Amino acid sequence: MAAVDQQSDLTGSGLPLRVRPLCDGDLTALRRLHERVRDSPEFLRVFGAAAVSFDVLLSVLRPPGRDHVALVAEHDGAIVAVAVRAQCPDRAHTHVLVDDRYHGAGIATLLDRRIVDLAPRR
Repeated sequence: MAAVDQQSDLTGSGLPLRVRPLCDGDLTALRRLHERVRDSPEFLRVFGAAAVSFDVLLSVLRPPGRDHVALVAEHDGAIVAVAVRAQCPDRAHTHVLVDDRYHGAGIATLLDRRIVDLAPRR
């Protein structure tokens, strides 16, 4: 896996972000993000009709094994999006969760590009 450093980025819409690896110190901020989005239609569309617990969200973000990359995007010091890419033997899965207030700003596109560049190659 490629090394991941903190990086300042601008989305396609010009929103300034700090993109960096997900770390254990992000749990409180991730819980806040989960609380903001857990009842949103987009979150329910991805995770199903029932509300998804924070623990389930963490299991998606931190899958067992080393073949995964997880990044967060911060705006004004708050985590506004998280992305994870897990590599399986024959394919990869990428999930991006963006705070509803920032949908359409290009955050998912930016994170998707960054995470693909960092993903393990097979």
